[in-house]
Amino acid sequence: MSDRLRTALVGLGHMGRLHARTIHAHPQFQLVACHDRSEERCADIARRYAVAGTRAPEQLLSFDPELVVVATSTGSHAELAAPLLAAGVAVLVEKPIDATVAQALVLRAAAERSGAPLLVNYTEFFHPAVAVVDALVRAGELGVVESVAIRRVRPPLAQDRGAGSGALWECFTHDAYHLLHWFLPAAPEVGPEAMSEVSTHEHPGPTVRSGVSTSGTFRLGGIAVVFEVGWAAPEIVRTTRFLGSKGSVAIDYLSDHLVLNGRAQALPGGGKDNITRVYDAVAGRLLAGVPYPISIERSISSMRLCEQLARGG
Repeated sequence: MSDRLRTALVGLGHMGRLHARTIHAHPQFQLVACHDRSEERCADIARRYAVAGTRAPEQLLSFDPELVVVATSTGSHAELAAPLLAAGVAVLVEKPIDATVAQALVLRAAAERSGAPLLVNYTEFFHPAVAVVDALVRAGELGVVESVAIRRVRPPLAQDRGAGSGALWECFTHDAYHLLHWFLPAAPEVGPEAMSEVSTHEHPGPTVRSGVSTSGTFRLGGIAVVFEVGWAAPEIVRTTRFLGSKGSVAIDYLSDHLVLNGRAQALPGGGKDNITRVYDAVAGRLLAGVPYPISIERSISSMRLCEQLARGG
């Protein structure tokens, strides 16, 4: 591989544009081609970054990419990524891996057959607070963690999926991965032990899309988890609060600090945003063989948790 990874991008919506900007700015990547089902969006990104735009995703392979980033809608990931993996190209796919566990298993099998790296982007896993909480839990500074309260809400967007499990897949999947990482790292097949309530509500409004929120409570590894996720709020909120027998911690993914036992503490960061840290990790994996910190097995387990919660709603 070259010092700068030849990178192609498929999917140029909100996240895809963020990927394009980050790839273009990162010294270890070179954006060489892009594709989107909207010819207008594809032409715009191709012009902005002076790269080729393709009419079909399979044409990206003609540009000899060493990495293809799949940032399309969730249900299309396996269909798009499997042929790329079969061609021996590394793939970075947006979370969740796909719309169902069955599709995720298909994609994992495609990666295993080809030997090409399959990497998943959980952008917020790279937020400094995740590592700090991990250290606090493993050091026992919170004592026995008794409860976790999660709130991940925002206003509706035009591309949002409808009611049902959409809010769990698009929003709670971040938190499901974090919970398994923090509290059950050695239990890849875990599910919720008990659910007292999981409910989804539509909130009609003047916007193009109705708001959707899913809330509930369940127990995971003996911990009581309370959550509210979705797109029915007037502003963005991304918080998680932990209560343990020895202390408490609250994190806000939109800030650069956390609150430990009632006192605010600055987080290490180095001025980088989360998506840049993702690409640092991808470069480490592909250029230097450094293990990528996101586990495929835990990604699939987080999807199983979301599926089980959706069935309980």
